[in-house]
Amino acid sequence: MRVEEVIPTLSALGFDEADTRTLADHFIDCEARGKRGHGFSRVEWLATRPVELDPSARPERLVAEPGFERWDLSLFKNFKVWEKSAFQFRAETTNTFNHTNYDSITTSTTSSTYGRVVAVRAPRILQVGLKFNF
Repeated sequence: MRVEEVIPTLSALGFDEADTRTLADHFIDCEARGKRGHGFSRVEWLATRPVELDPSARPERLVAEPGFERWDLSLFKNFKVWEKSAFQFRAETTNTFNHTNYDSITTSTTSSTYGRVVAVRAPRILQVGLKFNF
């Protein structure tokens, strides 16, 4: 790819004028400094499109989602008041360590959010309670 081809190619890919100029300057500068893989080959890489595979050749899972990790803890203490009655203090948490668990990733190649995480599961939740048993 030559310098004359960079700007029209980037424009054809949908970049606006300011981004096209910035990217072109970057790619031209990288080529001038001899950085392999950082110059015009990136423009060619940007021009690639996802290829539709034969359904029998596709893996069972298109996207390997990150694992799920959630620790739930519960602490309680009984305080005896009378012979047959007591107060119970409880503290319960779900997702105690507040680990981010991704809920879904868009796998449709025609979606504008392709390959992005679009939802996460609940963050840490703390519940405190006092119960009287009689």
